[in-house]
Amino acid sequence: GGPSSTFPYPDDGRHEEHRAVHSVNLSSLAHNYAVIESAAARQRCSVIVVVKADGYGHGAAETAIHLADSCGADAFAVATLEEAVAIRRAFARTPPGGLGSEG
Repeated sequence: GGPSSTFPYPDDGRHEEHRAVHSVNLSSLAHNYAVIESAAARQRCSVIVVVKADGYGHGAAETAIHLADSCGADAFAVATLEEAVAIRRAFARTPPGGLGSEG
């Protein structure tokens, strides 16, 4: 047979559905932030965390809240006004201490 019009695979039973799973190691994220913050402090600079495009699928709001609560991050940059509003709303509805806090 010729080329299939089915993308990405022809439905011939030879291919299973594949899923990619990714996760964020929060202690590594905190460590990386601390390293950058330390280097910035030596230069008398501040750190601005860029959380755009939903953290490239990791959750921009959740990432920002974690960095604020666990690392002291206090400045965030986004790509669009909509992203800024979403981050701001997430902070407004998150109790002190972060996403896992209980009242």
